Amino acid sequence: MFKVNRMTVAIVSERSLADVDGSSFRPLMQSRGLQANGFTDFKIFDLNTLNSFNESDFAIVHAHQRSGLLFSNYLVDLHGVFTRQFDDAISRYWFLKRRAARVLRFHEIEKMQSALLSRAKGIICAGESIEEFARPIGRAFLVRNCVDLNRYEKCDVSSTRIAVCGPFLKTYHNRYQLEYVTRIAKQFPRLSFLLIGRIKDDDLKILGSLSNVQVTGYVDSFIDVLRTCSILLAPYPSFTSQGGAKTKLIEAAACGMCIVATPYAVCDFYADDVLIGEETSGLARHLEYLTESESHRKTIGQKARAYVSICHSHLTETRKLIRAYEEFDSSCGTMHQPGVIRK
Repeated sequence: MFKVNRMTVAIVSERSLADVDGSSFRPLMQSRGLQANGFTDFKIFDLNTLNSFNESDFAIVHAHQRSGLLFSNYLVDLHGVFTRQFDDAISRYWFLKRRAARVLRFHEIEKMQSALLSRAKGIICAGESIEEFARPIGRAFLVRNCVDLNRYEKCDVSSTRIAVCGPFLKTYHNRYQLEYVTRIAKQFPRLSFLLIGRIKDDDLKILGSLSNVQVTGYVDSFIDVLRTCSILLAPYPSFTSQGGAKTKLIEAAACGMCIVATPYAVCDFYADDVLIGEETSGLARHLEYLTESESHRKTIGQKARAYVSICHSHLTETRKLIRAYEEFDSSCGTMHQPGVIRK
């Protein structure tokens, strides 16, 4: 058994592990990577199982997102960074008194972020953009989002169906996606879209009566449904740019799918063959190109899968995580000093 000086690690997810989403996905993949690397002296918790958690039982608390606020001695794991731009977008959909709410919400985010990061003994960053943000605050460790490629079978490249991933609930960036899909689907009725995930009845109205758009609702096996498509459309807005590499992009690439996206969706995802468009017309042009030729889809999808195998491998990235644990142990609580570790 691999231990850090006989020390045990608690990995705490901010979200429920029962419902795998972009937030719970990261700690789950890290736990698989740790096991694959022979590091087994850890236990994973979420906020539903903290009643069985005692901080004193663990030498290291690896706290994802805001869960670190519950602890006194922890490494914080940042999947994304809240920004004013992000907050402005939230206020468009969540509050009635927008101007006052925007100021209040930003103050709350700023206060939370300051408390969380100033007390952290180190900051584990999901992507380069987050690492750049964290570097002046404390010791930063770059550990990218990762997958076990062996768990992802290749998609059906003969299909020309286009996937758009939710869930589309409480949405700021996902409502934005719905609006993009609606415009493209109306412009190109021969293209077929599959919206994977739950969606509110009110938001279904955005889609109107488009016959070329299908909505799955909740699915038990996300990857199996995703692989029925050969193209992922990710029209994310600018306020999602500081979110590390998006897990849906990594999973789609792991399946050998082609990716068509806005530049903000691919932040920290550096595959050379992602087709990027800023506006509806650019995205639609890329989709037409891919649906015209199975050969195009196969070539680009193979390159995407190869990129993930190198840059987002669960083995490689969790080795970095183990080194972060070792650094935490050897520093004996001095990791709050500014600096950066990139291994």
